Amino acid sequence: MATDLWHHQLGEAGVRDICIGNRLWEYDPKAKRPKGRKWVTFKHPCLLRLDVGHLRLDEPAVLAAVLATTTTTKASDTYDGSPTTLHQGSISFRQLWNVRPELRDSFVKDEHADWEIDWRLWIGKDGLVRRAWSRWREPEGDKWEGVTEGQGWFGFVEDVRYSDWGMKLTIKPPPAAQTIDFDKLKH
Repeated sequence: MATDLWHHQLGEAGVRDICIGNRLWEYDPKAKRPKGRKWVTFKHPCLLRLDVGHLRLDEPAVLAAVLATTTTTKASDTYDGSPTTLHQGSISFRQLWNVRPELRDSFVKDEHADWEIDWRLWIGKDGLVRRAWSRWREPEGDKWEGVTEGQGWFGFVEDVRYSDWGMKLTIKPPPAAQTIDFDKLKH
């Protein structure tokens, strides 16, 4: 398993992660690193995660639960050369917890159970998701209490496009001369 992902919402300028097997390399263009060392490496298992917000599209039970809340279906745009059907709706955290119980730990169950994730999925005729969009809010929690100036929550929107399904590719690690092990960094 190997992945090469840019997380544009992390850090000041985004963070790139390359993961191969049980090794992860992270590049943060704004982070201070020893001279010539651009990448920090960690022991971390690679996971293929097709998600948008808290909606794990690579878990059949989650995808089925999301699609069960569809309120609108219509022909839509072409993505990656494939005509798509747009499915959209909203799923509550309570509904999502039934298929992703680990999310219960992130929220005050009774207080946030009815909060909803609005979602849109553009699915090709081949059944593959070509684009995924979600909008939701999360409580600020104790760590960030007061940051939202009384609002009590942060709002998020994610819009992800998936392309080149089935494409053969090779993901290579960064050059060893540009890496440093996390344990060797001064904290």
